[in-house]
Amino acid sequence: MAMPKKNRDWRKINVDGHAFRWKFDSDEKGGWVLVRRDESGSASVKIEIPWMKDPWINIREEMSPNIVSVTPKIVSDLIRKAKLSEST
Repeated sequence: MAMPKKNRDWRKINVDGHAFRWKFDSDEKGGWVLVRRDESGSASVKIEIPWMKDPWINIREEMSPNIVSVTPKIVSDLIRKAKLSEST
């Protein structure tokens, strides 16, 4: 069964009992994660991470240990920090 177009490229994640979907994107300036609740019609939040570049695109640019993959652990930490800053 094919994935619906609106959810294509979005990964599921559960943070503190709340379901979200996320995807990573980047350009020459850095990266960001788009996050939205796993509900229809939910707006996306852009969490910028300027130090994070897509390692597949920038592999020739800098062959250094600073290139890190965006993992669900990193995304869940970013969501928690965003939720904390939203409540203050």
